[in-house]
Amino acid sequence: THRVLWQWAAQLGLHLVVSAPFPRPVVEALSTFASHNGRTRIQLTHLGTPELAGRRNVHVQISGMHKLGKPPYTELVPQIQELYAAYGAERLVYASNFPVMETEPIYTAEIELVSSGQLGIPAGAAPLVMNQNAERFWFAR
Repeated sequence: THRVLWQWAAQLGLHLVVSAPFPRPVVEALSTFASHNGRTRIQLTHLGTPELAGRRNVHVQISGMHKLGKPPYTELVPQIQELYAAYGAERLVYASNFPVMETEPIYTAEIELVSSGQLGIPAGAAPLVMNQNAERFWFAR
């Protein structure tokens, strides 16, 4: 809702992290912003939305799953598969949502579920999703 701040961040060369879920007007505003600011990376949290996949500078975090289910998150697999199909392995990033989850074993379970391919992202894509994309997203020049 603060588009002037978004634009200022873009002018400063900053990236945006936008917390999901998004009402329709926010999705539309993000789409417009992303199209006009192609050098600004935008990362959508908590399984984001497939609607912005056409914007190449938009990425999605596989995060916040504990808010929507319990491990092994089988009910979320179709949604994660849809995100994988829309964004590809190169624009998905696992994020632990640390420190808000209740117990430490949930972090371990999520890492294992993503790494083993049980969440709808092929196991072969796990290195990209687990760390390589984040390194590129946050530290690429």
